[in-house]
Amino acid sequence: MKITKTETNNGITSHQLEGDTKCPCCSVQLNGVSTDNGQSPRKGDLSVCLYCAGFLKFTGEAEGSIYSLLSEDEFSSLSPTTQRRLLSAREFVKERNRPLSYNRIKVRLPDED
Repeated sequence: MKITKTETNNGITSHQLEGDTKCPCCSVQLNGVSTDNGQSPRKGDLSVCLYCAGFLKFTGEAEGSIYSLLSEDEFSSLSPTTQRRLLSAREFVKERNRPLSYNRIKVRLPDED
């Protein structure tokens, strides 16, 4: 993994990534990651895909995919606080990705004759 750009705004540090950064769950190319501690992602750090909401783990590998899926056993072995944070992030992503008509806007179609 190569970080090509880093910037911090309102306490969140965004890192632009280069390399094979496809989500192992949905195969979308992920080109960045954000952290709240100002540090670059490290091996074992956890994340959530912003497209499919899959739980990801950084592999720390310079070659090959930098993400692996977090297994059910790995999730179960996390502290309750970490589990809650991941589940909360997953719900945020699902809500963010939900079509607007499902969120707040109710669309009425004219009756067809």
